[in-house]
Amino acid sequence: MGGCAGPNTPLGALWVLTPTEALGNRQIARENLTDPGQQALGRHLPQIRVTPGTQVLHGPSALKVIVRDPAGDLDRFRISVRYNGFDVTRSFLRQCRIEQRWGERSIVYENPVLRLPANEDHQIEFSYMSASGDAASVRYSPPLCYAFRPKPVTTTGDFSPSSGLLSAIDSIAREEGFNPAFFTGLVAQESRFVPTAVSWAKAVGLTQVTSGAEKEIAAIFADWPRYPGVEGMRVELVRLLVVSGRMNAVNEWRLDPARSLRGGAVFARLLAERWSSPERLARIRELFPDPEIEHGKLILASYHSGYSRVSGALEARGRDWLKSPELREARKYVNKIYSYCSYFEKGESDV
Repeated sequence: MGGCAGPNTPLGALWVLTPTEALGNRQIARENLTDPGQQALGRHLPQIRVTPGTQVLHGPSALKVIVRDPAGDLDRFRISVRYNGFDVTRSFLRQCRIEQRWGERSIVYENPVLRLPANEDHQIEFSYMSASGDAASVRYSPPLCYAFRPKPVTTTGDFSPSSGLLSAIDSIAREEGFNPAFFTGLVAQESRFVPTAVSWAKAVGLTQVTSGAEKEIAAIFADWPRYPGVEGMRVELVRLLVVSGRMNAVNEWRLDPARSLRGGAVFARLLAERWSSPERLARIRELFPDPEIEHGKLILASYHSGYSRVSGALEARGRDWLKSPELREARKYVNKIYSYCSYFEKGESDV
């Protein structure tokens, strides 16, 4: 039976009717073929594994769904894919390369380019049922990141920061009490590891400290050099000064990589302390099943959009604070950094 295509999703179009044969009209690459009858297999239930292990929200990624069924018929089964509660099986399979591996008793579905927007929720579930009725399912979860649990960075993916810069990020993150992967994710999102980056908001340097945040940092590091009048300049002039070298690491601390990292980490720590008051911690623990995860999100959103705005959203919307219209850009920001953090900790295959 066919289905009616509806709105598109990152995994394909929605289908009103679930296809009865999810593998219909497929092309399968068969490798390492052996006769299944030659293998004496015990009774084992099927399993599903997804790689990367959690959603990638900071950019496109390859996705593999691996179904292993030691006892089932790999030519007769049903697989289904649901996105936010809707069936997207047929569209998802059309985007995949599908490979049967008889020797491993598995089927691999590979989508080479999956894009999951960072400003949206993605409830994704893969399910499998054999001809005999044995079933397995797996939820493809959002990325996890803990701001205060020290995890080393094992990869930076397509980024190529120097070993010296990565070492400095790691050292400063630990000194200020942060997970190095969390802080590396912040630097990646803010500046892509470019020390001379300047944003439309005139945030400058590796950690993109704004003029407002700089005032708080100045109270701690009063002797750091500051280029005069930046706050009143147009962004085009600031960029010209940086490109020309007139504003540089000698006369503006935010262009000094070591000071930029220190200043950004200290500002994040100040925000963490605000969110760590007894009243705030009690509220976070009351609202969220994993307070530590949410604590990190509140710090990042405050770094992006300001503590007062985030605090107001939490009080007004509770658990849905990050869905506040005022925090639309902060939501993308937080989700991308969590995605970077998870990726930097574990790499593509095991994220």
